[in-house]
Amino acid sequence: MAFFFLMLTTRAQQPGDVYKFFDAGWKPVKEKKAVYLLRIRFTKDSCWQFSYYNMFGPLIRIETYQDQKATVRQGLFAWYNEGGNLDSSGYYDRGLPDEDWIYPVSGDKSHQSQYYEKGKLLNDKEFKEKLKAEEIIDPAYPDLTRLSPESYFPGGADGWMQYLNANLKYPNRAVDNFVKGTVVVLFLVEPTGKIQQPEIFQSVELSIDDEAIRLIDHSPAWVPAIRFERKVRSFKKQPFGFRLQASNGR
Repeated sequence: MAFFFLMLTTRAQQPGDVYKFFDAGWKPVKEKKAVYLLRIRFTKDSCWQFSYYNMFGPLIRIETYQDQKATVRQGLFAWYNEGGNLDSSGYYDRGLPDEDWIYPVSGDKSHQSQYYEKGKLLNDKEFKEKLKAEEIIDPAYPDLTRLSPESYFPGGADGWMQYLNANLKYPNRAVDNFVKGTVVVLFLVEPTGKIQQPEIFQSVELSIDDEAIRLIDHSPAWVPAIRFERKVRSFKKQPFGFRLQASNGR
């Protein structure tokens, strides 16, 4: 369920980010004439993330590199459709595809998973064995996803609402341009409740996406999923609704 809020406080962009602006043909232009933008950010994982966005709309793609010159792939790569919904994504380790990758199912809204180990694509049998060995709950394999219960925020829906009311801040950029919508974050909940690998599953706009990721990244430990009476790793999708009250005739 999405939660919708009107927050009176706002948040500024992270210092140190580099922005580049482009016209409809991806030629460099000044910010006021831009159709697209690129945000380059040094991440907490000591990598450089290149996020390509529509100027006041959703993500186009994310690329992450070991160096600022973008020569060695290291970390998240993701591609989005015109509506800002995740099309496919995965991780690289020193230039080689690694860990879980997701792809759309042809003619369907669902996704399928593939798993790499340092560039080697595991076959279906190896993938299932990997999921079982690491106790990762993957929605693509329903026979491995008997959760009772699934992971959740401490305190349930009420606890989540209290957390958002205390911490969610509507970004200045979105307020100034009256941007609103629902962003969905995909992340992994460890058996300890720690959050790993948060990424945008459904994008709205740069600053709103950033705020949703921040809220997941800084949330307290979640209650992990249970499978056969054991705590296990599981994927989770969490929506955030951003709404602004119209003013000054807008």
